[in-house]
Amino acid sequence: MHKIAGVKWTSADIYWLSDKLQRYRLKQKKSILGVNKNMKKAKSIKVKVIAIFTVLCALIALISAFFNFLLRLYLSYKFNIDTRGAGSIGIIGGADGPTAIFVSG
Repeated sequence: MHKIAGVKWTSADIYWLSDKLQRYRLKQKKSILGVNKNMKKAKSIKVKVIAIFTVLCALIALISAFFNFLLRLYLSYKFNIDTRGAGSIGIIGGADGPTAIFVSG
């Protein structure tokens, strides 16, 4: 018989409590390890999605740049336009400020 904090405990009671405490700690460790595994999977999936999205954006940018260049070449050939005398118009503006239009040619 052990007296702890004014309560009399038998050896069986102490053994039962220590066993419950060990099981509780083991359960906590398993749940924490399970969460970490799921977090690693989620992080891995996020990294893959971001990588795929980045590659797609790069491809779209390259295709649009080449399409812009090839479209000008095709239209100048189709309509027999001399591109050396071509002019350009640039519009610079924003929603909250003045708009400027630059004309060259």
